[in-house]
Formats: sequence, structure tokens, C-alpha cells
Amino acid sequence: MGDATTPDGATSDATMKVDAGLGVGVADVPNTPCVMPGGSTAQVLAAEAGTVPPFRSLQAAGSRRVADFTSGSGFVTFDANGQNAASVIGTAPVSFGYVASTAGGFALVGPAPGGLSYVPYDPTGAMMGSAILLSDQTPSEFGFGASATSALVGWSEPSGVTGRGLTGSTVAPGPFLLALTSLTRALSISVIDDGSGLFAYAFSGDQGGTSYQTVFGRATTAARVQDPVALFTGQTPRQVVQLAKTPSGYALLVAAGGPDPFTALVILNPLGDVAGVSRLVGAVDALSLAVQGSEIGVAAVGTILTDSGDALYAPEFRPFDDAGSPLGSWVCLQAPVSSVPTAVGVGLAADGTGYAAIVNANDGSAVLARFDHLGTGSQ
Repeated sequence: MGDATTPDGATSDATMKVDAGLGVGVADVPNTPCVMPGGSTAQVLAAEAGTVPPFRSLQAAGSRRVADFTSGSGFVTFDANGQNAASVIGTAPVSFGYVASTAGGFALVGPAPGGLSYVPYDPTGAMMGSAILLSDQTPSEFGFGASATSALVGWSEPSGVTGRGLTGSTVAPGPFLLALTSLTRALSISVIDDGSGLFAYAFSGDQGGTSYQTVFGRATTAARVQDPVALFTGQTPRQVVQLAKTPSGYALLVAAGGPDPFTALVILNPLGDVAGVSRLVGAVDALSLAVQGSEIGVAAVGTILTDSGDALYAPEFRPFDDAGSPLGSWVCLQAPVSSVPTAVGVGLAADGTGYAAIVNANDGSAVLARFDHLGTGSQ
């Protein structure tokens, strides 16, 4: 088994500076004032304080959409325009879980009484058959991606990150190692359909100390297809927020901690090697990303400085090209508030020629925003 302990050898150049504790060249992308959004909004759920956790992702569910949460059990399904919502919050058959699009519907994966389980749903949020057991373990964190015909789940164990897939309702013969590494504590992992019959995954973990590692790899439902690539190591704590496929490789959104938290947009080539790292100045919490053609949309909690020098915060959207360079300014998805919001999330998805975003609104409601590729106009 190959391990994931060798850095990819990325180096800095004259336009980059090596800092941020990642061990690779990092380019700062300056903050901008937050401009007003364009497009349209629709209320998905009315304000019910304390009942809707922060959103994590927005995905297709047949002709409808499904959104899940960063924590908590359940999901919300609704029409493409945000109407006719059906929510399953706190009543799903798993204690917490994440969703992924499948053929004509979606699936929910999470810990259940028997272990880690896969539960299929139709676009209205109705279960289709019984839950399928993937493992007798109940991991506290895992990643889940699906295609029209198959799925892959990854979770941590002391000796590495383990994966198991299924095709249709048939589970692959047994778990296998996605990566052999001891840096599996505080795991954060994203698994996606690669679009080529494979799954891609990225994860971050540590050994319970001050060494942190972020890794990329690809696999089928039953085996790794290559030794994983260590994207960067270093002393800065970080979490993988979301991985996405682009026409030229991959985009990875990372939230880094430490004394100066930051959000990074990492661009990977088709082999998973680092092509560039953009540190998004002013973004204090990474939320989600989506790919629209050759462009990348990023959602984050951003900082807005007032004329008096005070800091305000809001969930924001910003467009980038596939090299990680900004195509426009930050766009406010909610009105700025005086402290970093902790109960806000944004699920972002490509939509027509622009994007759709499910947002935890300031008043406790859930809204669907739809806008063009820059965030400032209608599609």
C-alpha cells in the first residue's frame, strides 16, 4: 500500500510568497467591498429559529433540488425554483448524514444503529427501499459521493482512511484503504464523482499534535487507482470543505485555522498536483464551491470594513477562473452583521448559466438565490 506522506514539491515564484503554514506558495487575493446581489430569491422555509442547521451543500434530486447540513440529521428537498419544500430535519434514519445526487434522486449516508448506512430517496424525499449497511463502524466524520450508478464513502481509522463503495444496491466486497497514513484525527473529507467512471477524494487530518496533512486521490468503488498525493503538510490546522471537478483538473476549498484563520482556493491539475493556492483575504470561514463551465464560484463568510473601521460579516459569493484568479467582487448573500455568524451556511450549485445558492438567512428562514455567473445579475 502506498502512503500519503510525500509533499508534491510545489514551489514558490516571484509572484507568490511561502507562508500560511502550508509549505507551498500561496498567492493573496485582496478583499473587495461587498456588492449587492442580482437575480432572484425565493423563500424555501419560513423562519423557525433553532430548527434549521447551517446548510452544507445543494445538489440535484431529479428535477428538484436537495440541500443538507454541516451537522444534524436530515435534508430539505424543493422544486428548482425553491417552491414546494419538503423537509426531513431531525427525523432521518441516521444520526447525522450527508446527501449526494443519484439517478433521478439522491441518497443519504450516515451512522445508524447498525453502523454506517446508505439510504436511497426519491426527489420528494421519500425513502426508496431499505437502508443498506456499509460498515459496522459509526465514524464521527466521513465523505460521500455518488454518480448515477454508484457511490463511494470514505472514513478514518487509526491506520488510514478507508473507503467502501456500492453499485446500485450492491455493496462492494469489503472496505479498502484510500490512504495509508497516521494523520487521520480531526478528519475532514470530500468525495465526488470524477465524471470518468471514478471517484476523487481529498481529506485533511492530523496526528493529534502540530503536523497536518492534506491529501488527494482517486478510486473505484472497490480499489484505489493510484497512490494518493500529499498536497501539502505543515503546522497550520485546516479542514477540507469541498472538492469539485473542473475541465482542467480540480478545485478544492480549504478552511485553515491557527492564529490567523483563512480560506484557501486550491487549484489542482488532472493528476491532483497543486497548480496554485489562492488565500482569499477577508474570508474568515469557507462554506462551499461550485463549477460553472471553466469558472468556479466560492461561498464564504466575508469581512466588510465600514468607513469607521469596524468589521461586519456576511455570507458572500465570488467568481473565479479555473486558475484561481477572481472574475469579480464579493457579493453579499445576506445583510452584514456585527459578529461572525455561526449558524449560517451556503450550499452552492451550478444553475443554467449561473449559480443557485441555498442560504441560512439572518431571520432564521432558508432562501434560494439564483444569479448569473458573476453574482450581480439575472441569468
